[in-house]
Order: sequence, then structure tokens, then C-alpha cells
Amino acid sequence: MFAKLKVNQSTANTGAVPQPFESNPITDYFEIGKQIGSAGPELAWKVYEAVRRSDDKEASVFFFDKKWADKFGKSSVKRREIIIDVLKRGAQQMDRFRHPKILQMYHKVEETNENLAFAAEPVIGSLANILGYLEDRLRQGVPSSLREYTFLEFEIKYGLIQITEALLYLHYYCKLIHRNISPQSVLVNKRGTWKLAGLEFTERCANGDIMVSLIPVFVSFIDRVI
Repeated sequence: MFAKLKVNQSTANTGAVPQPFESNPITDYFEIGKQIGSAGPELAWKVYEAVRRSDDKEASVFFFDKKWADKFGKSSVKRREIIIDVLKRGAQQMDRFRHPKILQMYHKVEETNENLAFAAEPVIGSLANILGYLEDRLRQGVPSSLREYTFLEFEIKYGLIQITEALLYLHYYCKLIHRNISPQSVLVNKRGTWKLAGLEFTERCANGDIMVSLIPVFVSFIDRVI
């Protein structure tokens, strides 16, 4: 399994707040370390190491800069608002539907005019980071510990079982269709457990609905809503 990654001690010890977080209240509850990965649609969420101030518990903080929405596709106020709402909804859904194989939220979404941020259990990155998928979206590149990692066969099998358990919970107990299974939507925690996230596009299913496998393209989804 993955070796435990420690929070950036220079940041934690000095209490310095990374520049992107200066305006976000999440810093009142967590000390933020270095960026370790990214996740979500188009890897929009940047993932940082963190420690909860109240009890020194390790965590991960997910951060979204709203300026990114202006650069993604056609720029418009309505489009920007929809992108932000979609990402915010995904985080709120994780807090609502709790399951051992769904990414565990530690702190609700905090929003400012500039950004969104929330905290979750400590992760080492998304499956997309580990597989090198959309690697160019991570500004400073994927950490060497992830880039050099190779899954053992049993880890892959066990990981797929874990995601299946999360989907069974959503489908049969919550009556929800996930609609966004992809490497960006699977986080790997520090114990090597695969956790399902990416609940931005969930839909409630009704009796008699026909199940169709479909991963929505983020751009197409936004265009359809507009």
C-alpha cells in the first residue's frame, strides 16, 4: 500500500497560509500544506495536505479558484455560475450521502467571492493523478511518489470492489445514479482505499427507469444547462 505522506512541516509550523487560501474561512479550521493532486471534473479541484487545528488530525483540503471557470470554454456570467454550482453541489452531496467507500467529509464547503474549499479525509490524490490522466492540469506536476507507483493486481481488484460497494449504496439505498465514474472521481486515501467522489451529476432514479452507462462530458453538460 502507499507510504504515509506527511504534511509540509514548514507550512504547518510557521502557520503560514498558502496564497490561494488567504480569503477563505477554511484556514480558521485547518493548517494547509502543499498541493498534492487534483480531482473532479476536468481536475478542477486542487487537493492540498492539511491538519485540523482542533485536534491535529490529518486531512485533505480541496480548493477551487473561481477564475478557472472564466477560462473554461466560452466565458459568460451564467456559465461561470453554473460551473461553480455544479462543483459545490458535488461536495454537498458527499456530505449528505455517507458511506465507508464514499470520500468522508471533514468540513463543509466554505465559499468566498474568489474560491470554494472543503476538507475531507487525508488522500494521496485521485486515480487520475496516479494513472497520469490529464497530468497537464496539475500545475507543478504529479508528485514522484504517485508517478512511480504501480498497482498490484489485487489492489486493482480490491479497489474496483470498493467503488462497486459505493455504487450499490447509491443505487439501491439512496436511489441515485452516479453518472460520473471516471479516474477523476476516485480518490485514494492514505491507507490505499479507493473512495468514490465526483457526485456533481447524480440523478434520482424512479421505478421503471432504464439504466444506461454514460459519463457526461463537462462541457456538454454545462452547454445543455445553459
